[in-house]
Amino acid sequence: MSDNRKISGTVPFLATSEWNFFRSIYKNIGVYCLVDQEDGQSPMIYIDPNAAEILRINYEDFQNGIRYDKFMNWLMNRTETPPQPQKNVYIYHAGSEQFLIKISQTTTNYGAFGMIQNYSDSLFDSVASAERFKGIDSMTGLMSRDRFIQVISEKITESPKGTLAMIHINGIDNLNHWYGYNHSDRGMIVAARTLARFTNDETFLGIKAMKELMMYFHNKDRAEAFGTLDEICREISAAPITDDFGEIITKGEHLLSASIGYYPFDFLKKDTASDLDPNDPDYEFRVAFADRNKREEDPEEEDDIGTPPDIRRLMDRVSFALAQAREDRTTAIVRFSKEDYDKNHEHYGQVLSFLSLMNDNLFEYHFQPIVEVRTGNIFSFELLMRTAPGVNLTPEEVLKIAASRNQLYDIELRTISNAFELLRKNILELGQARLFVNSIPAYILKPDDFGKLAAEYGDLFDRIIIEFTEQTAVNDANLAVIQQRCQKYNMGLAIDDYGTGYSNVSSLIRYAPNYVKIDRALLTGIQNDPKKQHLTNNIIQFAHKNGIMVLAEGIETKEEMAYVIGLGADLIQGFYTGYPSPSIVNGIDPEKRQEVLEYFEAYKKKEEEGMFTVTHESFLKLSDIDPETFSEVVINRGNLVIDGSGCPGGVPFTIRTMPNSTCHIVMRNIHLKNDGDKVRPAIMVGENSILTLTFEDKNSINTPSGIMVPLDSFLQLDGSGDLTITCDSEHAFGIGNDISHSHGKITIDMEGELNLIINGTDSIGIGGGRSSHNSNISIHNSSVHVLCTGERCIGIGCNADPANVTISNSSVVLDSKASLSCAIGCFDKSAVVDIDDCEISISAEAGHTIGIGVGKNSYCSLLISHSNLNFKMYAQSVICIGSRGSLTNIDMSFSDVSFCCEGQQVTCLGDARSNSGSFLVDQVNMEFNVSSDFCHETGVRGATESHIIGGTKSYQMK
Repeated sequence: MSDNRKISGTVPFLATSEWNFFRSIYKNIGVYCLVDQEDGQSPMIYIDPNAAEILRINYEDFQNGIRYDKFMNWLMNRTETPPQPQKNVYIYHAGSEQFLIKISQTTTNYGAFGMIQNYSDSLFDSVASAERFKGIDSMTGLMSRDRFIQVISEKITESPKGTLAMIHINGIDNLNHWYGYNHSDRGMIVAARTLARFTNDETFLGIKAMKELMMYFHNKDRAEAFGTLDEICREISAAPITDDFGEIITKGEHLLSASIGYYPFDFLKKDTASDLDPNDPDYEFRVAFADRNKREEDPEEEDDIGTPPDIRRLMDRVSFALAQAREDRTTAIVRFSKEDYDKNHEHYGQVLSFLSLMNDNLFEYHFQPIVEVRTGNIFSFELLMRTAPGVNLTPEEVLKIAASRNQLYDIELRTISNAFELLRKNILELGQARLFVNSIPAYILKPDDFGKLAAEYGDLFDRIIIEFTEQTAVNDANLAVIQQRCQKYNMGLAIDDYGTGYSNVSSLIRYAPNYVKIDRALLTGIQNDPKKQHLTNNIIQFAHKNGIMVLAEGIETKEEMAYVIGLGADLIQGFYTGYPSPSIVNGIDPEKRQEVLEYFEAYKKKEEEGMFTVTHESFLKLSDIDPETFSEVVINRGNLVIDGSGCPGGVPFTIRTMPNSTCHIVMRNIHLKNDGDKVRPAIMVGENSILTLTFEDKNSINTPSGIMVPLDSFLQLDGSGDLTITCDSEHAFGIGNDISHSHGKITIDMEGELNLIINGTDSIGIGGGRSSHNSNISIHNSSVHVLCTGERCIGIGCNADPANVTISNSSVVLDSKASLSCAIGCFDKSAVVDIDDCEISISAEAGHTIGIGVGKNSYCSLLISHSNLNFKMYAQSVICIGSRGSLTNIDMSFSDVSFCCEGQQVTCLGDARSNSGSFLVDQVNMEFNVSSDFCHETGVRGATESHIIGGTKSYQMK
């Protein structure tokens, strides 16, 4: 009794009267509980008497529990995998006994809960002696396809009269979707057992494939067979699916049903082929069965798997009838019709192939490279649908059949799901490349289906570009959902076949895509067609003015490629640069890559008519440059002073340095503005370049984007002057790069003030959307104020790649108003932040906001010392310093922190959901003014090292 109380104190339900009643009825089922230990040692296992009885052990020896590692070692020494493996089923040895047990385990709030079941009654006989069941399907216990064909061939030879039927079990996919994939096996086992009740010496049952069974009624005519098949349909519809405890789990639309095709035959009328009537609908079968001597003399008449030709033709006809039954969803049983077969067998063959394609996910995909013209490298791949060998359906045929069967939504769900899985499996081969995935916008994914994809592949969404096909137009409601999902998950959006169908200027404005793909009909032979040239040029100019990248698709010749690059196309796709391939290539043909680069350089050179190039000058006055003639100031190398006095209203120039250059520019009273057409950043650092900007007096930038620092480039800001950057565009950024591209190394060491006011759907103050190992952000001895507004905002850091930020001896103010915001750090990837001797103030009004750290499921390392930090955060979900569910290491010392927060969930300092990390706080004074349903003050859950030394805490909690 005392032992039971001990167990009940740890795992209460093991000693309840309800459980004792249950185990008294189901003696072949026992349970165990895995309970974590506070001292960090191996968890303890507690079992109930049923489990002890099943395992043939003394329950008294286990009442006080046993260490998990010791128990598992003991269990492994007593078990082995069966010859024909079943999920979670093992052969268990107890002395001279051996039998099957099934072990299932699930996580609970206090540890883990497991079930041990004696499985011998259901499976052991079939796995203990595999030879005994040769020709038997191990899961259902039915005859295999080959064994079934052998049996019925012998029976038909004895008496060629009977009925052959094929039965498809509908609803297996629903079981998978609603209850988990192991339930598909349960469904087939239930169906097999239901049908097995109708077998006897004259009725035979076999399995053809997953979800398909075969049945042969020997010497039974059509009426007798139909009566049995009709009863089978009713029995299948009423058959319940149960869980491990015998509880019925299926109901309503999730019940199983059967579609049946059957063919009654009687080939007894004549004895020889010469006596047969050629006009008889069954002439070919009568020949086959009557002229048996021919079959014996010509054994090569059998096919490659040993199926006699007459049986093969029988099965073909029954398959045709089954296809009719499955297509006509109002009819469960269809008898084979020779007339229908002659007219429609090709169509139903396609339907059968389509059904196999969908049910068994026999889709395959080819990758066609999309080339970025400015680098000649692969920017992305388009994922092109193909089908596995044997299906023999083109993508057009797949979509046509799907439309006729109202299954376009199923195609959409399958395509998007497969794309994410391919992306996950090929993530290393793809590198930074993204995937263009064709979509049917009229069939957007339902919230439940989309939510499951987000939960499974959330970290890969920013690698997907959704591409609208021209199958159907999209209504406003669907479009709003698509745009919202793209913005929330940072997916790209592309319009396909632009210039045809629904793709026109109004749709381009309405869709607001990131990419537009010009239809190949406009590009074929463009070098010789002035009308195509004019229209394509207008499309490119319009797209660029609206921040849209242009992809020229269907490029098949060198001349076509040269011309579209000359017009300003950003991306190239077509047979000339790369054929679709089942494998992922890491680059295009070197000679063609060189051609791409040469054509791009020619295009850039042509643009130089609007460029003012600085070569050897050391001083440049902007008032001397005519803005009607020049739009860019291009700097090669060396030291240069640029003076903006004389232009108090600002100038509409872009200032950029050449690739592979090293420049030092002193900017004095510079005011750069947007002239209405300008979409490029105000200042652009060349690729693989180093640029130092020294500011004197008052300077400002008022353009869609501020200072672009591409990957592998370095920017340093210094000087005694002030700089104010104001940017307003969909993907606005102050210093770094936009939401889709990587930023380089950024160092700020200014005596003057740096102010950034950034407004956009996706806005970034200092940093970028992506990063690399050298994309560091360092702020020293500076006064920085960043204000970001929009849907998704980053103050200092990175959107979708690791952020590496160092701030010392500086005053930093970060304000944001957004649906999702991060002041310093990263949303979903890792963040390494080092703050020393700083005054930092962070204010946010958002749906979900992060002060210093990362969002979730990543890595967070924060080192903060000798600093004063002030947080004013008002959001549904608030993280001031730390993360949520990440590997979190926090080392904070000799600092003062004020937390003024309001939200449903508030984390002040640490991580309430992490399972590992460290938490070291030394001499930190903390003030809490928090209003929240759930507040995590300090600490990292699961930390291997956790210390709070000295310091003070004061509270005003609500």
